[in-house]
Amino acid sequence: MGLRSVASQRSRTRDELESLLAEQVEWLDSSARLFDAGKKHEAKRLSVTIRVLLHDTSMSKSLLSQLDLKDRLLFLDTAGPVNRKNLLPLTPLISFRMTQTEDGPVPSYEPVFLEGPRPESGLRALRFEDWWTMMVLRDAAMEEYSRRDLVLYLANKVGGAHVDPASQERLAALARSETVGFSVGDGRVERRIEEDPLLPYLRQIAFEVTEVLRVRQWIPGMAPSA
Repeated sequence: MGLRSVASQRSRTRDELESLLAEQVEWLDSSARLFDAGKKHEAKRLSVTIRVLLHDTSMSKSLLSQLDLKDRLLFLDTAGPVNRKNLLPLTPLISFRMTQTEDGPVPSYEPVFLEGPRPESGLRALRFEDWWTMMVLRDAAMEEYSRRDLVLYLANKVGGAHVDPASQERLAALARSETVGFSVGDGRVERRIEEDPLLPYLRQIAFEVTEVLRVRQWIPGMAPSA
């Protein structure tokens, strides 16, 4: 009992943590490839991996925090600043696509990757807390959501952890595409997009995270840890 307790409290070495980080990045890559091949439910796995990498609680410390990386790195923002005066829903991390099928055009949401809105000066690099908590989605009811909101909703829904009932219902309605309400057409037919917009949102967030972990752009004046 005593030996087990001591072993469980032993701090992981830097090499062990880096190995775990490489494993998490591999999982991000794997789920991203499957998502891009049509397995949209892989976005839920992406959310769990991102939570492991980034989310700190009073009971657990994220992997990037254990590596002393989270507050030393700049995070890629592909959303750009949003115009809150625009009364329409705001979805800067996804775009819309119309696919022609035998039954007619079918609209869908797609991640923007590097083709989304951005400042005139180019893509932004933000400190983690700004990136994690900034508004990246606003629905038709003017409810605003951050990356943190979307990642934890999908991750906790998959894992069965507690989610505040009021927030859960708003996000569940968003996942059903009830509170975004976009329609697209080809000049002859217009159809409401009914698929879950949160799945491509998670794919885009995973794209940003993967870019950060590969490039490791340091906050000016903050040297990498040994």
